[in-house]
Amino acid sequence: MLEAAELASEKLRQLGDEGKKYSGIGASGDVSLVGDRISEESIINYLKDSLDSFVIVSEEKGFLKVGKGEKQKYFIIDPIDGSNNYRIGLSPYTISIAVSSSRFMNDIYSGIVYDISTGRYFWAEKNNGAYFLKNRIYTCKYEKKPYVISINFSNSEAGRLASSLKEYLKNNIKIRSLGSASWEACLVANNVLDAFIEAWNHLRVIDIAAASIILKESNTSFRFSLKEKDKNLEISFDKRISLLAFTSQKLMQIILSLL
Repeated sequence: MLEAAELASEKLRQLGDEGKKYSGIGASGDVSLVGDRISEESIINYLKDSLDSFVIVSEEKGFLKVGKGEKQKYFIIDPIDGSNNYRIGLSPYTISIAVSSSRFMNDIYSGIVYDISTGRYFWAEKNNGAYFLKNRIYTCKYEKKPYVISINFSNSEAGRLASSLKEYLKNNIKIRSLGSASWEACLVANNVLDAFIEAWNHLRVIDIAAASIILKESNTSFRFSLKEKDKNLEISFDKRISLLAFTSQKLMQIILSLL
């Protein structure tokens, strides 16, 4: 997966500004850039050269079965997470790849989130830990203040959120918004951020499939909705979800009380 991400990243660098042009609507229903399509094609072609059979679950192609083998690996691909950042040249924007033995989140057994602009990456393997480059990472559970959290400010929620910002500041919380959910989640796993909040069901499973195993393997507390529910979601396009990740149970309770 790392080699596939590195190859796709190089293709995007070669594309330059051409990759930032709009190219249509992908299988997910979102507007796509040329760079989305080229990155995805590069990853899929790499996998075709490396494996006999697998299933692609991706932003552009949807579900695509490759080969004729009976036992399938499911590669869940977001070719550019943070497309708006990519389009204007603002870091971070990532390639996210996860692999699962089924169409369910609990069966994801490896994942990588690769920052295209810097070449840095997070990765994890089930029961073998989460890593930033070659260094194993764990979420620290101790309290550190001021808290620094990242919130996904969508257009539809920005007004309501703005009215509550004063309450966040009262609780010694500093707010950022980076524009790439997969990378922001990984920054929580690595204790750079104290929390990442997207509580309004605007994410797709594809966006955070790889990040989810990195959160699990770093022992980070997270949920896919404001109310804790089964985390074994089906990998699909039609369902929108949230992601809330925390280093601190106390911080989690503060934020949930403000949402």
